[in-house]
Amino acid sequence: MNPTVGIPLKLVVRGTGSVNFAPAGVSFTTGGQQNSNTAFYNVQGTQVGQTFGVNQGQVSFNLQSSYSFAARLALPEYNYRQVFDTWDNSQDLFFFQAQAVWGRLSFYYNMGGTSGLTYLVPTGTEDALFGAGVAMNVNMVWDGTNMSLYLNGNLVNKTSYAKATPNWTSTSSFTFGATDPHVGWGGGFYSCDDIIGNFQVQNP
Repeated sequence: MNPTVGIPLKLVVRGTGSVNFAPAGVSFTTGGQQNSNTAFYNVQGTQVGQTFGVNQGQVSFNLQSSYSFAARLALPEYNYRQVFDTWDNSQDLFFFQAQAVWGRLSFYYNMGGTSGLTYLVPTGTEDALFGAGVAMNVNMVWDGTNMSLYLNGNLVNKTSYAKATPNWTSTSSFTFGATDPHVGWGGGFYSCDDIIGNFQVQNP
């Protein structure tokens, strides 16, 4: 299973890392923050900028949780799970990350802006939305003025943003299942052991 991004991806395996296939999609071995025993997909080059545009676009996918909210909170300090990460030549322009910190379930994301946003899931609804075995549909839509985050078809956050000025080069990259290789000592951190399915990018 490869995400639908219109460009071929390369599987990167480090140490004992592996890709785990399931009917709902794909997940990756994770050791929390570490990047020595993990796996992820990656592609580099200027074609990444032809797939992700800051003026308008959409990313959609399903994310099935491997943890209850309590279990996610009990994970080691670095319990972040990176679904994808897009890097131009100096900044993370597009990404989505699930995390449980300070007693809250939250999603950290960016859609071509100069900075990322965080959506805090309302207290008491964490397991219904993203508990163990629960699949959540994520739709990220941007139009050059607003970033809109939809979960299960419901608009949960709409925020105006300042568009970044991309610098797409041969070292630009898209990473699926972990942080980008350019981020922090070779990247590959926060690999996602939640199941990712039906990943699609639309750039009109």
